Amino acid sequence: MRLLLPLGLLLAGTPAFAADQFDLACDGYKWTKQGSTGEPYKFRAHIDLAAKKWCDGDCKTLQNIDSFTDHEIILTEDTIFNAKVDSTHEVTFDREEKMFKQHFMQNKPTPQYLGVQASCTIETFTPFASVAGATTTVASASPPAAN
Repeated sequence: MRLLLPLGLLLAGTPAFAADQFDLACDGYKWTKQGSTGEPYKFRAHIDLAAKKWCDGDCKTLQNIDSFTDHEIILTEDTIFNAKVDSTHEVTFDREEKMFKQHFMQNKPTPQYLGVQASCTIETFTPFASVAGATTTVASASPPAAN
């Protein structure tokens, strides 16, 4: 019993394990209009579960991770419904299926839509500071620009 306590203290001070930090190299489709034909879309996302942060592409801003389990990472889950804005934005990654999904729909002030579905491979984590354009500013969840 005496050995477990010091071991626990040592582990508490260790950095995040590699499983908590990884990149997703994704290949799939993107839709910018609901019901339209999807266009091929490749992108990279950087995930740090220990810090509960993520970004995609050139990482202009870091975003908070909403929650995660062994099965699913909910990167963004945001619904705004008031007199000025009516929007839903959800970004998830299914860890078992290796499937990234993004759905953004806004009805007001102006209609907008973005859907992404992609299969991903897990790769070595690229630290946020190493990614061109990365900042430590945490943005509220917003859909990426449709390229």
